[in-house]
Amino acid sequence: MACTRKTLKMWRDVQGDSWLHLSVQPKVAGDPVTFASNASWEPADGSDENWPGTVLTPGPKRKKINAPGAYVIRVRVDFQGSERSSACVRAKIIKPDGTEHHKPYCGEVSGKAGDRIRRVTITIKTLGGRAA
Repeated sequence: MACTRKTLKMWRDVQGDSWLHLSVQPKVAGDPVTFASNASWEPADGSDENWPGTVLTPGPKRKKINAPGAYVIRVRVDFQGSERSSACVRAKIIKPDGTEHHKPYCGEVSGKAGDRIRRVTITIKTLGGRAA
């Protein structure tokens, strides 16, 4: 799947009991990891979770999506190598029947040590969910 430079992904009308799959990986499979990453899961009810890079890389981190609900996922990537490199934030939603909800997401971010932290934001709204 080709990655985009867009750092915002919105999914709407997601079925309850679906699963989010989220990972952060080097752009080229097999390349060394030259970044630190983490993510926050921020549901509208305020029961936030923080996920360290160790569950995102290689990933995927899996999280059940309850309905009704609205969620924001904030992914941060901090490049640490002296050479410019790229990472891909990959996400997809798997419905209860095992099929994908719309298209998966792949967002590419790039940087090197000393650059500002790169961010990707994902929003999910379930069927019958409130706006995040």
